[in-house]
Amino acid sequence: MRRALFVFAVALLSSTGQAQAGEFDLGLQALFGNEGHVEPGNNARVNYPVPFGVADVTFAHVEISGELVPLPSIPISSAPTGIHSITLSYFDGSVRYWLPGDRWALGIGETLWNQQTEYLGAPHQYDASRGAGARYEIANRIPLGSGNAIESILATSPAIHAELSYAYNEPGYVTAPVPEREAQVDAQVAFVRATGHWRIKFGARYMNMTATFPDGSFADANHVAGLFATALYALHF
Repeated sequence: MRRALFVFAVALLSSTGQAQAGEFDLGLQALFGNEGHVEPGNNARVNYPVPFGVADVTFAHVEISGELVPLPSIPISSAPTGIHSITLSYFDGSVRYWLPGDRWALGIGETLWNQQTEYLGAPHQYDASRGAGARYEIANRIPLGSGNAIESILATSPAIHAELSYAYNEPGYVTAPVPEREAQVDAQVAFVRATGHWRIKFGARYMNMTATFPDGSFADANHVAGLFATALYALHF
């Protein structure tokens, strides 16, 4: 998958010619909303800001974009299973090609997911899962004039292959990893204001990751829904 993405990006960049200007954007996104974690017999929710590190390179009709969430331990309480906290790290990256007119884009990339859930009353009792899978995107941009636009992105990672491990209080006791299959949906829409070297975005975003075991039974699900603000600093080349 990674080699295919590299070849795809090089081919697209080569096809744009050498006379086009490029842009590199680097910034932060803060998502303010509700995070939820669901397990069989358990539903836990918390309001917590989610930080995203964002990087973006545009060259003619080609855009290479990446996001990183280095989320610290989120305090969260629930019954009956007694979740204490969830620690999450997340990355998605994609190569998008904007069709003539720059209104619509198609993208392909990668999603990486790493989560650890710790339980109440047992500091060393937790489960952890990590996985990777292809990401597919469709994006839309509606120019409003004067540097303003409405941008929308709908993305899915339909087959994230993951492993789930359990650890308990007994020293050194860790179960054998259990395979999981996860699917993710990521939808967002934002008002974009470009002024000078800055691109400012205000919008709404919804993300959902649902995991199942090999027999098709439900494992767990995570969701984030809320409003976000993004500040990007642009360097032109």
